[in-house]
Amino acid sequence: MFILKGIKNFLSDLYHNRIAILCIIIYMSVTQYLFHSVCPIAILFGFPCPACGLTRAGISFLTAHFSTAFQMNPCIFLLIPYFLYLWFYKYIFEKSRLI
Repeated sequence: MFILKGIKNFLSDLYHNRIAILCIIIYMSVTQYLFHSVCPIAILFGFPCPACGLTRAGISFLTAHFSTAFQMNPCIFLLIPYFLYLWFYKYIFEKSRLI
C-alpha cells in the first residue's frame, strides 16, 4: 500500500515540475540538433567534461549493457544505487530531507 502511495507522490512531483522537465527536453533536443552534444562544457570549450557519457552510460546500464556503461563512465555504478536510495527515502519512507 505504501509503495502505491510513493508512486502517486512521484507522479505528482513529475506533474508539478512538468515545465522544468519540458524545458530540459527542449534544451537537450535543440543542442543535440545544433551542436551534436548536450553538454555545455563540450559545446563551449570543445572537450568533454567529467560527466560526459553519463547519460549514455545510464541508458546502457538500463538496457543491461554493463561493460559498455562502465567504459562510457564508471561513475554510473555509484550513481544508480544512490538515486535509488534517494527515491526510496523520499517516496517510500516519506522523509522530507534527502541528504
